[in-house]
Amino acid sequence: MNTKSNLDLDIPRSWENAAGRILSNRWRKVLVIGGIDRGKSTFCRYLSEVILISGHEVSFVDADVGQKDVGPPSTITLSYPNLLNEFENIEPAAFYFVGSVTPEGHLLPMVVGTKKMVEISRAPFVIINTTGLIHQTGRILKGYKIELIRPDVIVAIEKSNELKSITNQYRNHRIIRIEPSGRAVRKDIEERRKRRETAFANYFEDHNEVELDIEQLLFQRSLLFSGKRIERENSVYSEITSEGVVTVVDKPPEFPGYQKNLVVGFEKSLMCGLGNWRNHCIGLGIIKEIDFAKQKIHLVTPVEREKIKIIQPGDIYIEPGGREIGRKRPGGL
Repeated sequence: MNTKSNLDLDIPRSWENAAGRILSNRWRKVLVIGGIDRGKSTFCRYLSEVILISGHEVSFVDADVGQKDVGPPSTITLSYPNLLNEFENIEPAAFYFVGSVTPEGHLLPMVVGTKKMVEISRAPFVIINTTGLIHQTGRILKGYKIELIRPDVIVAIEKSNELKSITNQYRNHRIIRIEPSGRAVRKDIEERRKRRETAFANYFEDHNEVELDIEQLLFQRSLLFSGKRIERENSVYSEITSEGVVTVVDKPPEFPGYQKNLVVGFEKSLMCGLGNWRNHCIGLGIIKEIDFAKQKIHLVTPVEREKIKIIQPGDIYIEPGGREIGRKRPGGL
């Protein structure tokens, strides 16, 4: 079994053994877990190349929403690596919009998105990369993914049993433990932020500004535009929904009562997922403005205007140049 790679790396023996076992046993779904800067992405690249060299097609599910290898941050992506291109140059075959660059507070879309991308893949091997969160929320997230995806093998990259709280709980699954990459370099918070900023900037580099009719769109993951418009004094826009009144106002009322209040301008620079009528994510957009009087929404996006049928607001505000300017959308949205 050939487990050699063209990557310019000193591949540990444990990695070669793991790749050999995965290939020889035809374990299709390979879930890779490990802490921050343990070499998960490097192992995924190595394993992809070994599989390709052996003559098999392989797919890669990038479920790390913050430090992406394929596609823009805030998404889970499916791609098909090849021997000619680096991961960064591979176009995603499918997206799932999570709406955040961290799993915290987004466990459900993290699990749903990963499952959907695995289901879409038709390759004989599916490699699933994950975030570096492994304790507390990270441990819970990994557990849900294991239960839903049911991987054929879990590759655990760890130092000093740091994954034991996960691997002990799921020792009824096939687990291969391997050592971290010797070339793994720890990146601080600022380096990670800059990497995300560059990824966002690259994604929005060829953007257009588009205007869309709100009545022709579906708004999902948001209470706004789910009800019937009503007239209300001192509001820019109001609607009655099955959960109460949502209103857009010039300034927060002193006594908000039971209604959900959004202050004018709340939507500006909010990132959103864009979908087609089949509810497939086709890319990202940044809301420039919502004209409530004319019922129009203005977006910055590289996606063709005619393809946009669904808008899913996220939880992060960014500029087209990639700079993050906020991370929490208003509660009324």
